[in-house]
Amino acid sequence: MESKYPIARKDWDELQRSIDAGVLAAFVGRIGCPGCADEPVEWAEVEFSDGTKKSVSCNSGSAPPQIAALIERIKAIGALPKPKANRASALPIAQR
Repeated sequence: MESKYPIARKDWDELQRSIDAGVLAAFVGRIGCPGCADEPVEWAEVEFSDGTKKSVSCNSGSAPPQIAALIERIKAIGALPKPKANRASALPIAQR
């Protein structure tokens, strides 16, 4: 599932500044066996201006410290108020 929401320029700039060489070095692909035994998975991906990408995925709670801090920053931005859902998706199933 993909969701897109507006992000304040200040939050975006702060997030970009938080991704330094140490954080990028922690983008090593899969760590362990993400999702094995139905564990929740955390992941992050960085796309560079030339189109190349680096990603990391791991079981929830087992990210390297650099990635855990980045994921927390992203979650904090994601906790900001979102646009209201459209009426149909906001209705309980019994009323559809």
